[in-house]
Amino acid sequence: MTTLKHHRCVRATRRALTLSLTSLALATGCTSEYSYTPLPGATCDHACNVSSQSRYDGTVAGEGMASAVEIAAWGSTGLPGAATLDKKNRTSAAGAPNFAVGGNAVGRVLLHPISTQTGELDTSSPPDVLSAPSQTTREFGAALLAADVRDGYTDTVTEGVIRTIRNVAWGEELLVGAPGTDSGRGAVYWYANQGSHSAGWALGGTLTAPTTRASARFGAALAARFDLDARSTANPPWIAVGAPGESRVYVFMAVPFSGTSTFLPLMEIVGPADSDFGASLAIADLNGDAYPELVVGAPRDASGGRVRVFRGIVGFSPVSTADPLVLSASGALAGGGEYGAALAVGRIRGNPTTAMNGLVVGAPGFDAGGATNRGGICQYQLRNTGGGALVADWTRCNMNPVARDNERYGHALAVGNFAAPRATGDADGFCASGDEIAVGIPGRDRTSPALTDAGAVHILGRGDEGGEVLADGRMIFGGDASQFTGRALAADYVQPTDSEDLLLGSPLRNGSRGRVSLTRAMPLTANDPISGEWRSTDSAGSNFRVQLQWDSSAGRLAITMLRQQTMTFRNGATVCAVMGNTLSGTGRFDFDPIPWTTTPVTHTETVAIDVSDIVGFAANAQARVTFNAAANTFTLAIDEGAGVLGMVPAACDIVGNPFVFTRFSAPTCD
Repeated sequence: MTTLKHHRCVRATRRALTLSLTSLALATGCTSEYSYTPLPGATCDHACNVSSQSRYDGTVAGEGMASAVEIAAWGSTGLPGAATLDKKNRTSAAGAPNFAVGGNAVGRVLLHPISTQTGELDTSSPPDVLSAPSQTTREFGAALLAADVRDGYTDTVTEGVIRTIRNVAWGEELLVGAPGTDSGRGAVYWYANQGSHSAGWALGGTLTAPTTRASARFGAALAARFDLDARSTANPPWIAVGAPGESRVYVFMAVPFSGTSTFLPLMEIVGPADSDFGASLAIADLNGDAYPELVVGAPRDASGGRVRVFRGIVGFSPVSTADPLVLSASGALAGGGEYGAALAVGRIRGNPTTAMNGLVVGAPGFDAGGATNRGGICQYQLRNTGGGALVADWTRCNMNPVARDNERYGHALAVGNFAAPRATGDADGFCASGDEIAVGIPGRDRTSPALTDAGAVHILGRGDEGGEVLADGRMIFGGDASQFTGRALAADYVQPTDSEDLLLGSPLRNGSRGRVSLTRAMPLTANDPISGEWRSTDSAGSNFRVQLQWDSSAGRLAITMLRQQTMTFRNGATVCAVMGNTLSGTGRFDFDPIPWTTTPVTHTETVAIDVSDIVGFAANAQARVTFNAAANTFTLAIDEGAGVLGMVPAACDIVGNPFVFTRFSAPTCD
């Protein structure tokens, strides 16, 4: 099981590229690699604000594509620390560990670029394939981790007598676990991005299993601190690799700007025998002292599983192995059941006075109420005692609110800032608006339409006392029977907004071909009739799709096109031309945020839209945007006589204009 890394607001250790869609400034002392304008104080209010956006289906039967999923960042070229190093670009990675070569499960990883403007996977062409390094590799892609551990793939440039180390590809490394390699001893392969998605990823080296035990499964789980940055001198960057087959975890230090021998072994941590210690991992500062703790799941430990938390310390060894905090399921989950099979970290409590990272633990094998493998989760917040030992300061355990067999609630977990922000940032560290918990339920049936084992992801509303596990909470469902959505999850900032997106893995779908789906986060306003995905319904052949996103607190409406569109001018059956140029082009309209304060009633605003992609040169057009509350329609009427469109002959009309939309999906995750 892969460990999921989340980029969110961190203390000012990174240079940020401002891409915010709002005019709000970053909170004092609080920056991000993506500049999503961190804002505090909002809650999801027992609802969620993500909807299915784009997906890719595997094509090879049995390969298990999306058994592990991850979102990797890559950026520009330039000198280390230069302002051009933005890391704003994203690639989705989906592991297919059972991809067969010569009858062996060699594995592979499928990569898709993600549009930072629309939040969609680019599925216009087949995915790039990261093949296993050799045919003796096994289960390549069983675990994935993207982490900024080196600050790039470097070379040396000589100008006169000055020699300069230069970043030729700057961004995150992609680490790929292959636990079946070498008779199950395992291996981890690390790759550096070459400066763009299309340039691909270069194999930088291999972490071989530091063990002689067959079936150690080194590389079955991977973890790094989510705000890891190799340029930071506060703490040396380090990663953890699980070997649950021998109940061990190995810790490595990352060496910045190194082309070879990038990871140096630091520690070996031994867990209880035959406990699967190391099956899941997480790294985060959980006690507020700026030194990250290491969390290790052992789902086969005595009495239903255990989780151990090793305190972060100063020194060559990044954590102390003395007196770890040992957690077990309690309360509603007493007795456990694969407790520790999944882990996630983030700011899960809504009270700003307790805004440190919390810990979420999955127990998908928990049995209760006559239901086998019903599942559940526990949430924790930790603190140091006077002597420095860790204790659980707050605990909340909830079983799956639905009593059905084999739902496996908590099989995968991700923590992300999915909720809509409502206020400006502050200087005291309540960075972003807090985090919600996404819980994988791969065995959930869908009732409407009736789909057996469709699978689902439950987005928990965030309250002062953690994620609210409610039976009527919002779900992202699988769209097919036996899809088993929610077996793998990853959250990260994809768009230039202040909400994270969610990557879902469905590796058992369609004969284990697999599916990877990317959701798009969007604000949810109570009784909001306009936010969501809208599609045109005119009869002129147009196929417009747009996302509307209303922010009532800011009084604005954001419109994002979800597909490139074709605009054609015709005089009857004839396509018009201006100065010899045919007026038919494909591109995107870019909309500025529109003042919008009265969504519940019929409302009209005029907006300037960028039509440069359509006409082939820098140009704006004017349009009227109207919401008709009674008819529940949204209309975009382009003024064909204003702006650059005034050049078009009067007899020519835009096909399909005005464009009338109906809401295809509201932001209810369903």
